[in-house]
Amino acid sequence: RGRQIALASMELRTPLFANPLFPSFFSIRYDVGSIWEQFQEIRLNTLRHGYGASVGVDSPLGPIKASIGQSFYFLKNPNSVVYGPWMFYFSIGARL
Repeated sequence: RGRQIALASMELRTPLFANPLFPSFFSIRYDVGSIWEQFQEIRLNTLRHGYGASVGVDSPLGPIKASIGQSFYFLKNPNSVVYGPWMFYFSIGARL
């Protein structure tokens, strides 16, 4: 929870097959961001990170996508990385 938010995303998307009826694509994504309650609490070392990949088709119903991703963040003491669980996403329909 918080009133201060920072979020940045980067995605690379490329066509999979040359199908003029239903174009398909593969994409990879990297996200970074966090939420802080107070402005004074904002620190770059508290950012959460995430990465993932998607396969999709641009259909008449809207995009159909299957994605998988994982989050992680860094600890200072001891110097390590904490990984979240792998998450699977499936979506059908137009973006609102």
